Amino acid sequence: MANLLEMVIGGAAAGVGFVLGASGALMGAQKLRPAARQAIKGFIVATERAREMTAEVAETIEDLYAEAKAEREAEIRGTTGGPPPTL
Repeated sequence: MANLLEMVIGGAAAGVGFVLGASGALMGAQKLRPAARQAIKGFIVATERAREMTAEVAETIEDLYAEAKAEREAEIRGTTGGPPPTL
């Protein structure tokens, strides 16, 4: 019987502790909310900038590829600008 009483009292104390801890965490979360929102906004800005930079790099690479391809085709045709030689 004493063990049962200890378990009930211990369980009740643990339950009260859990409720107090959970409510404290929720209150703390409300205070941290503005900071978390700022952090997320910063992440969004960084992601947008990374996408812009990636697009710029991709465009530069595409331009370089097109220039190299045009130069190579000009080399194949020769400097006369005529059609490529037939084999």
